[in-house]
Amino acid sequence: MDIHPADSPCGGGQPERAMARVGAWVLLSLLFLAMRVGYLREPLIGIDETGYMVVADVLARGGRLYADVWDQKPPVQYLLYLGVQSIAHCPEAIHAAGILLGLANTLLVLSLGRRLFGWWAGLGAAWLYNAYTASFGAVSFNSEVFLVCCQLAAIRLLFSRVMARAPAWTAAGAGVLLGLAFMNKYVVAFPMAAIAVWLALAAPPGAAAGRRPAVLVAFAAGLAAAPAACLAWCAGQGVLSDFFRITFGYNARYAVHDFWRLFLNYSTGFIREFAATRWFLILAAAAGAGWLAARPARFRLVEPEARRFLFLWLAGSALAVAGPLKFLDHYFQLIIPVLALLAGALLAEPIRWRTAAAGLLAGVAVTAWPVATAAAQSVAVFAARPGWVAESGYEPARIGRWLARQAPLGGALLVWAADIDIYFYARRNPAVRFFWWPQLVRDPLPDGALEMFFADLERRRPRFVVTGDHPVYEALRSDNPAAVERFERLWRPYLARHYAPRPWPADVGLPAERAARLRLWERVPSAGNP
Repeated sequence: MDIHPADSPCGGGQPERAMARVGAWVLLSLLFLAMRVGYLREPLIGIDETGYMVVADVLARGGRLYADVWDQKPPVQYLLYLGVQSIAHCPEAIHAAGILLGLANTLLVLSLGRRLFGWWAGLGAAWLYNAYTASFGAVSFNSEVFLVCCQLAAIRLLFSRVMARAPAWTAAGAGVLLGLAFMNKYVVAFPMAAIAVWLALAAPPGAAAGRRPAVLVAFAAGLAAAPAACLAWCAGQGVLSDFFRITFGYNARYAVHDFWRLFLNYSTGFIREFAATRWFLILAAAAGAGWLAARPARFRLVEPEARRFLFLWLAGSALAVAGPLKFLDHYFQLIIPVLALLAGALLAEPIRWRTAAAGLLAGVAVTAWPVATAAAQSVAVFAARPGWVAESGYEPARIGRWLARQAPLGGALLVWAADIDIYFYARRNPAVRFFWWPQLVRDPLPDGALEMFFADLERRRPRFVVTGDHPVYEALRSDNPAAVERFERLWRPYLARHYAPRPWPADVGLPAERAARLRLWERVPSAGNP
């Protein structure tokens, strides 16, 4: 495979200056961090992030995923959070991990673009990736930022010079990375299949086509490593059947349930938002794709395999975005890297240095103002909110710390229709496996969920219950009135029978209006109700 020369800045044969390259990497990294440093002061970035924090805490205290705490994703994301929280149990550590993964993704886009199309293309692609992943959802340490990192690292391996010397071992390493991504979220199966198809069609670079079977076998072996390890871990925990029932069975029901209503209600809104805020990236990527597809004479010999790969990857990424059938904003992160690379290839059309620089400057000019304002706002937020989140007066942190002083060590709490990061700050387990309460007031309902909820309450008998009026709960009441009423018919009598309201103490610092909506309940000891 004859990839674009990595030592040429623009395809014109001028040597790339090492200091300029290092300087560009450093400046891009500093810009990336400046645009996101303000998020280190945010107490919460998205409900998914909070859920992972709670699950990781349960695992750290010896709980079992899918049995003691219920969530619907494969294990890797929770284990990543467990690793981060074992280093520092604070939201800042989670935010920092997400930001560093995003920085790694940006630099991998730069490296991959440089390898495929030359230095200016890589720089243009990285600039665009940085500009279009600075939105609120893309900063969160969600599954997608890890999926993108694994994909980019695997692809960079496959297009590395090591692939020419040891194609089987390199393909195995790429397979391991993609297997880790698959056990984080199954939608990566679509770009993973695109990569496998490309490997089956393309001879290993620098090797005879006869090596292709060995490369494919090695890739498949690497791909199987992470799933095999996760299945062994689940079997060791005694939750293997729960793993299959929830992550495959329930997820399939969840994806197709009431699809058209959900699509019309909110999916189209996210698509419109994506198109409106990223129009330049879409147009530039479309133009870049058309330009590469035209196979201009000067490109026929320098990157035929790269061109073929990018179109396969684009198709796989588009399917990954659409695969969950929900079109949420953060799903689009999976397609931004390939769009940025296609746009970067166009912006840095490598005929001569001046043309490449002009194309890159066009991309910078269109995105410079939003990038500059995002960086300025982020730095201002960081400077204006000194101190740790837990010390900043954040309401769930105050409540959680008070509950930690009252609830017995090893005891449990129940938070209903309120912020679930109270569990995180209280360092207490949820009293029920369905800690994320929307799971019980929307369809499809997990099998036996209501029975398990009340059985868990009777088994754990938490001393304290916190109930609120979270906006998500009110939205669910509007969208799923029957599901909410089904639950509340059972919940209200149970709460009144076993618990009594208690005023919030003054040291929690809740205003009277807020205390009236966020209520504290304490278990009432009585005959037959210990």
